[in-house]
Amino acid sequence: MSAGWRPAALVHGRRFTALAAGCATLAVVLLVPLAAGTGLDRPVVHGEREQLDAALWGREPGAVVDDVPALYLRAVAGVPPSPPADDAGRRRQLDRARIGQLVALGALAGLVYVAVRLGRGRLQALLATALLAATPPVAAAGAVLRPAVAAGLFGLLAVVLLQVQAAAGPVRRHGVGRAFGWAAVGIAAAIAIGLAIAALPALTAPVLLPGLVLSFAAVLLAVRTARIGGRRGCARLPWRAANRRLLPWTGLALAVPGLVVVVLERTGAVRADTLPAVVLAADLLPAAPPARWVAGGLAVVGAVAIALRLARRWRCGRVGPDVVLFLHTALLLAVVGPVPDPADRLPAAPALAIVQAEGVSFAAAFAGWFAARRRRA
Repeated sequence: MSAGWRPAALVHGRRFTALAAGCATLAVVLLVPLAAGTGLDRPVVHGEREQLDAALWGREPGAVVDDVPALYLRAVAGVPPSPPADDAGRRRQLDRARIGQLVALGALAGLVYVAVRLGRGRLQALLATALLAATPPVAAAGAVLRPAVAAGLFGLLAVVLLQVQAAAGPVRRHGVGRAFGWAAVGIAAAIAIGLAIAALPALTAPVLLPGLVLSFAAVLLAVRTARIGGRRGCARLPWRAANRRLLPWTGLALAVPGLVVVVLERTGAVRADTLPAVVLAADLLPAAPPARWVAGGLAVVGAVAIALRLARRWRCGRVGPDVVLFLHTALLLAVVGPVPDPADRLPAAPALAIVQAEGVSFAAAFAGWFAARRRRA
């Protein structure tokens, strides 16, 4: 055994720091399935048992549903050799499916951490993941079996892939390998968006994300080009550099809707209404007035902080992973938030947690600045 791997050497240096950071990250990510697991003994929600039976055995003998929601339910429940003989057996089967969904919620929390880690850093990612565990769609109704968890998973996977594209930067003139890589990641993101819509057909907002990023990038480049033109003149405007930055996002925004339609046709999303709907009314904010005011206030402060952070992008004129993350949160909260009950708001819970994490960071920074000013006075 080398000296660097002795137990006494692990408590010092970078290895211990990395080990502690990994343990802290795993603990925070596991908060989400643990918070949802407190509702495993919740009574059966209307439509929950019916959709599981339809996914496993079909409404009629031999007519098994094979769309994305049914495949998700089979993945978390497992397909037993024969249907349960009594209500107690059906309840045990539902409980096993609920426990399997906790694994999917853990994966959802992991994707939230990765997305915020790419856009805002490790500390902000830990804070957003911890706040996700406190949102009502997770803490109060996370154990309810429903395909909205799969929709949230695929939607966040698409966001992470788009963040990877934004971090890669513009495609160079002779960068053939990078262009193929961009195209491959874009196709994967489009497939993830299609699977998210197939899992929850009422949620069509993710298909607008590439176009929203393109619009934001076009506005940034227009402002920056106007500033350069004012200093150097219109004859020396960097048109080629602007086109290299906009061309990949333009192709992605045009190709994603078509690829999503292909995915929906291949996955049988047109037959998604064959599964009974789960009637579940879980708001994004807590029902109790004090907690509701605090959560809403943090969301408002976080939205202001995000707007200020996006405004700083006018200087560089470049779309980064943080821009993709913030535009995704704004899109989901604007589309899913105003939907009347009963509507499953679980796919928007990560967006709310990300905004609230920004609010907590902004409030903490303001409190530190105010305390330092008081000490100087």
